[in-house]
Amino acid sequence: MTYPLGWQSWSPPTPVWPYLPRRDYCPVPQLTHPPAPPHIPKPPITYWCSWYALGKNIRVDNLLHQAQLIRQHQLPIDYFLIDDGWHDKPWLLDLIRSLHSLGFRVGLWYAPYTRHAHLPIYPTLDHLINDYQLDLLKLDFLYKLYFAPHLADDSLPHQTLVEIFTYLQ
Repeated sequence: MTYPLGWQSWSPPTPVWPYLPRRDYCPVPQLTHPPAPPHIPKPPITYWCSWYALGKNIRVDNLLHQAQLIRQHQLPIDYFLIDDGWHDKPWLLDLIRSLHSLGFRVGLWYAPYTRHAHLPIYPTLDHLINDYQLDLLKLDFLYKLYFAPHLADDSLPHQTLVEIFTYLQ
């Protein structure tokens, strides 16, 4: 069986070498935790993501312009996702309020184990969710924990992910 999306946190540790680059492999040969039980997926969400249109070059005016175009053309978009580039922007809270007033649920991209890996992530998560009134966090690069060269197995990364998802829940 092949997995065209590459190794994901839910992928079994099966080799797929002819189809994917080596970095997409599960980094440990045996998983120490059981696979998740089967579940019924929720309906897909509809969203606009700033990354695909603007990359890191985000500004209030171009983001609001995109949001107004979506509403003007009555596109069925529920979520407005602000991807990388929002860090340290003084206008972020006002933008989120404006997007909420246009009827969007608002999300932010956040990669807790890359950009600020040396900082505790829970206060940051509380700040993002509560102070910015976010409806969605796009957590990215969570697999990075599994590639720490000093780890012999996946028990520490697995426990870290269980903790972050339990905390968010």
